[in-house]
Amino acid sequence: MKKNSKLLIVLGSSVVLVAVVLAALWLTLWAQPGVQDYQAAHKTAHTAETSYPAIKKTFTAYIGSLPALYKKGFTPEDVDAFSKKDREAFNGAVRTHTENVKAIENEKALRDDEFKRLYDTYAEKELANVEYLASYASANTLYSSATNYTCADIYTASRGIETDDQKKFYEQYAANTISYAEDCLKDLKELKSSTNKPFSVYGTAYEKMINSRKTAVEQLADGKLSQTQFAAASQKGIEKFEKATSVFIVAHKNALKTIDDTSAADAFYAYTHKKSEGTK
Repeated sequence: MKKNSKLLIVLGSSVVLVAVVLAALWLTLWAQPGVQDYQAAHKTAHTAETSYPAIKKTFTAYIGSLPALYKKGFTPEDVDAFSKKDREAFNGAVRTHTENVKAIENEKALRDDEFKRLYDTYAEKELANVEYLASYASANTLYSSATNYTCADIYTASRGIETDDQKKFYEQYAANTISYAEDCLKDLKELKSSTNKPFSVYGTAYEKMINSRKTAVEQLADGKLSQTQFAAASQKGIEKFEKATSVFIVAHKNALKTIDDTSAADAFYAYTHKKSEGTK
């Protein structure tokens, strides 16, 4: 009897222990969050809400600084050095906000289905917005270098050529164009590989135009094209480039409109605020 009693006590204790463990697991993994959980989530969400404006502020400062520096005659290396502070500020803002948005994933309030649904929608759009701005800023560095420096000399390839011999003029003109295009095409090759779709389209079109111009200039120097034919070929390449540039501008404007739509963020922040106050 004593052995049976001891066995029953042990079994009873085990059942109680298992029940306690299961209850703890239920409270940890499945129980609906309480007001304190929502308050903690609201605090974390508020940190993310307040860190986003810094991205747009530093993005505008960094993007805006590049053309002004090139207008002062700086080289890409100089521009890179002078814009370092703005670039690092933007990259820092991106890292901070991304971390703040992802930190919400650790909140117990996610056991609330509506909270999770609103968070998932918000996080997907918020991180996509940040990724777009980051990829745009990176590609814009190449774009600014190409349009303001490495590709700029191609259109002045005839400058400084002093000869009355038309054939020699065309040969030197072709040599200058090919030489100037080398660094330009390096930037454009990288630009067309950008993860930022508008810039990728732009870089591809620009590269085609430069290669088309190189071919036309070489044919002009070889006597395969007359001046009139060369002008027509050049204009054809420019028209294609201008069309792609329009596509680039429209695509970027549409992307910014999407970014400016804060409905997903507003809905999520509003819900976290409401639940943190104990409102059903």
